[in-house]
Amino acid sequence: MLLDPQVYAFYEKSIESRGFVPPALDFREMRKTADAAFNDKTEIIPIYKWEEIEEQGLRMRVYTPHRGLDPDKGRKLPGGSPVLLYFHGGGFIMHNIESHDALCRKLAVTLGFCVVSVNYRLAPEHPYPAAVEDAQKAYRWVLENAEKRNWDTGRICAGGDSAGATISAALALKLLDREEGRLNGLLLLYGSYHAAEVMETESGKAFSGGDYVLPREMLEYCERLYEGEGTNPEDPYYSPGKGTKWNDFPPCVFVHAGCDPLRDDGRAFARLLRDSGVKTGEIEASGMMHGFALYWWRFRRGEKILLDACERLASFIK
Repeated sequence: MLLDPQVYAFYEKSIESRGFVPPALDFREMRKTADAAFNDKTEIIPIYKWEEIEEQGLRMRVYTPHRGLDPDKGRKLPGGSPVLLYFHGGGFIMHNIESHDALCRKLAVTLGFCVVSVNYRLAPEHPYPAAVEDAQKAYRWVLENAEKRNWDTGRICAGGDSAGATISAALALKLLDREEGRLNGLLLLYGSYHAAEVMETESGKAFSGGDYVLPREMLEYCERLYEGEGTNPEDPYYSPGKGTKWNDFPPCVFVHAGCDPLRDDGRAFARLLRDSGVKTGEIEASGMMHGFALYWWRFRRGEKILLDACERLASFIK
């Protein structure tokens, strides 16, 4: 069996019946289904403190994992706390900071970082480059508030799952190109980078038929809505795998889901960076489908993979 037994048991009904292709590809219905599945307000993992911030129309959720990182009530860490800017997945068209609450809590507690989860604008109402512009805005907000919150501006990382990984890589490139700053590490969970033609790869052919979480129809639908009109597919902020300048690009931790059509695209992007002298670490999540990190609390191996990824990211920025 290709799938981890816990993953198969969780998805068995979908796998054995109609597969994962929605009856109708409609972003409004997809959002409703996603919200019903993930936005249940259940506190899966406790955390010392979380708060919501709105800055110029951009909503963010800030997670502080323990009292020692709270500048108002705790002892300030010498040098300040590391920060992880987190961008949720959802094909650029769905999900939000509510859907990724449990994952961001887990990341904050495991890493010992403050996590800033960003509710960036979604397509098709706001196609590219809106999400990347919101990522820039969030980065600027972290810098502007670092002293007040005792955050270490020399240890600001970004990360995300799926679309959020793509946004994180694009943000890192754009900051360097515009000389606006530099991220110190990236946590990239099964993103889409266009470093390879997905449907021509081994993983694209093997896992996009509807028996796994991300069928070809859904992938192409999401990309079409995100791209909008007039976007150049060669634009590296849209397709980070098309970038050519990697000087000073931050160290990256990649997680590739074994049963994911995007797996080989992620591997190709990691190889491109490594060959260009960028420090990279790769974790092969065999038996896992696209999106497994949202279910870290259901899949034992999924949780271990997440812990390993956090350990590698922390080691990169020490």
